[in-house]
Amino acid sequence: MTASRTIDAFPHFERQTFDVLTAELSPAAASRFAADFVSMLPSRIHRITEALVAENDREEMVTALLSLKASATMIGAMRLSSTVDRALGDLTRAVHPSTLLPVRLQHEAQQFVAAYASFQNAASRAA
Repeated sequence: MTASRTIDAFPHFERQTFDVLTAELSPAAASRFAADFVSMLPSRIHRITEALVAENDREEMVTALLSLKASATMIGAMRLSSTVDRALGDLTRAVHPSTLLPVRLQHEAQQFVAAYASFQNAASRAA
């Protein structure tokens, strides 16, 4: 991802990235990873929100953001990953992320879940 691209330029779900994960693992393992990712999104966003509210827990926020970014990138949640990138960039520049960060993360997470569900439905109809 390049910093010059806006978040809107990225897809909510990038199938090619998921296909790479599937090829590297297996279809079953990739599906389990995706299910785990989706089920963990609320707790991950909550963890980031708590660190944001605590203001002095920068290390926890960075850890939580990096964890979410790594998983989002692996699964193909590119807008979510880009949103996390922006927050990490703010932290790198010693700028405290906006209090709207949890709202943006939640929105992008919901959009990813909807896009991934559409992909799963299309794949199951094709099978």
